[in-house]
Amino acid sequence: RQRGGEPTIAPLTALAPASGSAALRDAAMRLAAGRYDWLAVTSANGAEAILAVLGTIAGTTAVAFPARTRVAAVGPATARVFESNGVPVDATPDRLFSGRGLVAALLPRLRRRARVLLPISEIADTTVETALRAAGHSVDRVTAYLTVPAELPPAIAADIAAGCIDAILVMSGSAAAQLARQAPTISRRTRVAAIGEPAARSLRARGLRADVVARTHTGAGLLDALARTAAPHPIPRPEESE
Repeated sequence: RQRGGEPTIAPLTALAPASGSAALRDAAMRLAAGRYDWLAVTSANGAEAILAVLGTIAGTTAVAFPARTRVAAVGPATARVFESNGVPVDATPDRLFSGRGLVAALLPRLRRRARVLLPISEIADTTVETALRAAGHSVDRVTAYLTVPAELPPAIAADIAAGCIDAILVMSGSAAAQLARQAPTISRRTRVAAIGEPAARSLRARGLRADVVARTHTGAGLLDALARTAAPHPIPRPEESE
């Protein structure tokens, strides 16, 4: 709205907690006991999930984070979750806010065979753990939350098919997958903008295009990338057409 746009909110995924998972609780207990050198987190959702379980273990809303464990966050939004809970963040990427960027920021900080906890979505790819293990480190991947489909309202799906939407902002690979499933036909009049190359790859793998790919993987970066392209022209709805 601040940039002159009219947003249509259409969540394509929803989150389900994995807080009842025995594996997540066991991992959080090892974390609380200081058995990990690093906690590597690839999303704000993962940060919130692991902190919530730590609070449950401690029986308090305050987070008692182990002093010996350092934190690597994938980007500023994830870092803010930790910092707002009094947990310092030791490593973040400079610009590439993705699994690859997290690995690039983290690897130079690791000593010998580090033990790393990776709380993540069950559908996340293996970029982070594969790179860390290849470098000789020990990684415990644990599902911190579940990503489930959210159904696109029929009116919005119809607007997409008719070309009434100027731009679609794709914020994740999982959203790209659901967009392809629920709105496989996108008008050429609509620009598809991906928050980063992982989301763009997910679109392309499913037969959709990525007209815009943000260089900085944040919401603001995505809007900046969209603004650098040609300004959209007003598109009348079908009932308003001549």
